[in-house]
Amino acid sequence: MVSATGLVSADDISPDPMEASLISDLNQTIGKDALSHVDKSRLDVYGSPILSFNWDPSGTRVLVFVIINVCTKNEVSRTTLGQVQALYIANGDGSREKLIAWAENTPYTRERNKHNGIAIPVWNPSGDSFLYQESSDGNVHFIGGIHSINVVDSESLNLLTKEQISLEGPVYEWSPKGDKLLYAGFNEKKESSIFILDLENNVSNETPIKNYKTKFSNNDFIWSPDEKRVVFAEKGDLFILNPANNEVNTVFSADNICFDRAVWSPDSSKLAAYEFIGNEEPGKLISNIHIIDVEHQKSNKVVSLNYGIVYGWLLDSNNIIFQELSENETGNIYTLYSMSIDGSNKTRLFSSSSDFVVSLSPSGKFIEITHSSSKYNRLSDQGIIEYILMSSSGSGEKHWNIFQNGYAWNNNGDLVLGVANETQSNMLAVINTSTKEIKTIKLPVSYIEEISWSPSGRYLIVRTFSPETSSYEGNSYEGYASQDYLLELPEYDLPMLLEIEGSIEVETEINVSVRSSSGKIGNVTIFVGNESVGTTDEKGTLAYRFSKEGEFQIRAVKEGYSTARRMVTVKDTGEQKISNEVTPEIVHPLDANDAELPGFTAYLVCFGLISALFFHKINKK
Repeated sequence: MVSATGLVSADDISPDPMEASLISDLNQTIGKDALSHVDKSRLDVYGSPILSFNWDPSGTRVLVFVIINVCTKNEVSRTTLGQVQALYIANGDGSREKLIAWAENTPYTRERNKHNGIAIPVWNPSGDSFLYQESSDGNVHFIGGIHSINVVDSESLNLLTKEQISLEGPVYEWSPKGDKLLYAGFNEKKESSIFILDLENNVSNETPIKNYKTKFSNNDFIWSPDEKRVVFAEKGDLFILNPANNEVNTVFSADNICFDRAVWSPDSSKLAAYEFIGNEEPGKLISNIHIIDVEHQKSNKVVSLNYGIVYGWLLDSNNIIFQELSENETGNIYTLYSMSIDGSNKTRLFSSSSDFVVSLSPSGKFIEITHSSSKYNRLSDQGIIEYILMSSSGSGEKHWNIFQNGYAWNNNGDLVLGVANETQSNMLAVINTSTKEIKTIKLPVSYIEEISWSPSGRYLIVRTFSPETSSYEGNSYEGYASQDYLLELPEYDLPMLLEIEGSIEVETEINVSVRSSSGKIGNVTIFVGNESVGTTDEKGTLAYRFSKEGEFQIRAVKEGYSTARRMVTVKDTGEQKISNEVTPEIVHPLDANDAELPGFTAYLVCFGLISALFFHKINKK
């Protein structure tokens, strides 16, 4: 273990390893299972399955989206290319994998108007459900087809609701607590409109947003952190929707609002809005930054920027961070600043002669900066990225060379980096940002291409590749085969998931249950606020009643496990929630003799683009 006074840098990396055990190669489990469902009597498979991973917020489970490139049996051309997709759910340790949905978009299914597709799934923030899109019919890209979102209970895998959606965007945004979903669908008049689905009551309500905004696209709507408001823009106006009463109010007006740069403060009381001004003089592209007091509908211009952008707020909700371009005798200078919302205390945090991208760590305590470097990895055929980490005050600046997208955080505030150089990248640096210590994980391969870290830190998926000989039209080629290794890091506690069953109402009994990857957990202490209210039984369940309404945090605590948390809103009403759960039918691969495709079909992936990239890869070889 290496200790330092500040955050460690690349020069501080030690051979002292972190214990990591290999659980499985997910290509040989989930990938192999997906391949077994491909009808090889009419399809040839090219390349290995492509897996992508989406962890639930607790780290107890992972959704795996699989893409397999195929073509008509013994025929290779642009017109015979196709794709099959599969969606799986598995425990965090890779066990109990289950097929959720299957889709096929090939000449065979298109001829029978049975082609369908699915898109990468999205967990809700509480982890008790997830959604994925599905599409069917229409042309090869599903234009003119039917599109919908499926919301699935992550424990029972029951289909909670299925809503037809507009292809605009598509638009869907989970609320911060995960109990509501904003999406673009169709009303009774078949008009495209914005709805909010209340998962607790299984009710979807149309909002009046279409009266203010006529076209919708992805990222057009942003929930406030307390989920009491949704901000959106149209032309020169910034609007706020109150989901509780379905009212819309204008909070700011300007000639040219850049909505994609509007940012909520952590306390949900303010918005930083970006107004584009234009070229007031040669070499200048000016924009004004306004701070909007949402409650009182007041605004204040705090700064004018040249080629500037606001990246976010510091945790105190009183300071923003932004980038601005300036010039000196050597050329362009890109500088990152923090500043109070009254325009005072402008503080330089970082400068570079090349442009960079900024984000805040999930905890908000650190600023991370990435930009291209002049270095290049010959094995991966990719550029190496310079990654810079500093505290939110700008102190403790440290640099690493990493592969593209080679960084991830866990819920403990720890950071893993994929360290890279020109000839290989097979080492991971795990940084404890609290203790300023680092450990390394080195894999016996040449290159790590991608990492996916579970929020608890206990499980880590690394995609590696190594040389492989393949053939095409009778010729042999040297290529690379990917492996998706699932590792367990025993230094981190096992993850727990906290679930609530029943209507969350005053004096109504609910069941608080706790589970891990291996099943329900007994003898877990449950806290409501700071008060211990009991422990779970051998079935992992505790019955409880709230005596008053309000917002409460429930915590599940047990030694050896990471603490699970969940915010709930308790209502004082006697109404009972009605459940409309539907048990879904799993779609199995289409058999050559099948005349019909059974029910649980799936959604939209940009098939044409992926097919083109696939064919380009073949031609490149």
